[in-house]
Amino acid sequence: MIFGSTYSGHVKTQNHQWVESKVVAFFIPIAIPSSFLVTEVTVAGRRGIELNIVPVSVTAILLRAIVTVIAFFAVAASAANVTNLPWLIPVALASLVAFYYAWFVYGKTQPEEMLVREAFYRTTGFSVLPEWLRNAQLTSFYSSLYQHYQQNLKDREISSLDENALYRLLAFRSVERIWHKRQEPHADVALAQELLLPGFTFVKK
Repeated sequence: MIFGSTYSGHVKTQNHQWVESKVVAFFIPIAIPSSFLVTEVTVAGRRGIELNIVPVSVTAILLRAIVTVIAFFAVAASAANVTNLPWLIPVALASLVAFYYAWFVYGKTQPEEMLVREAFYRTTGFSVLPEWLRNAQLTSFYSSLYQHYQQNLKDREISSLDENALYRLLAFRSVERIWHKRQEPHADVALAQELLLPGFTFVKK
């Protein structure tokens, strides 16, 4: 690409959705203005929502570019000098391992992310972590979810709410069934705080 923009840095796939970052180039890449949650790819292009810059996607772009170039030259040099320079063989093998890691391992969704992303997906249709969202998106989702959980948690109130609490608020959906099924509400709250909601305050009405 000489001039224009494209998407690269495919990472964090879950529920057939993933994160990419927009790359603006003028002969060479010059800027990465934002990231994008891709929910669908059509003939017309990608569909989804724009995000704040997701660092792991940006790192993936740079890492994969560097590793790919190194692997290409290492393998080519090793093949051309296999007799004269046998030490290039382990270098080529190491570069191939790094290539595999950069393209197929780096940027995978971590187990600790899956629960919150699944809760968000079931509530909003977008499999994201709240910290990826822009302020306007946070405010919108936060407002609707706050009303939703105020109605569902009839015997509790949520205190000290602000936009920073969205991450924890989203986790309510994941522990909702625990709260309704168990007969030990204090144990349920302790479990929720330990597993999903560190530092969050519950006040029983």
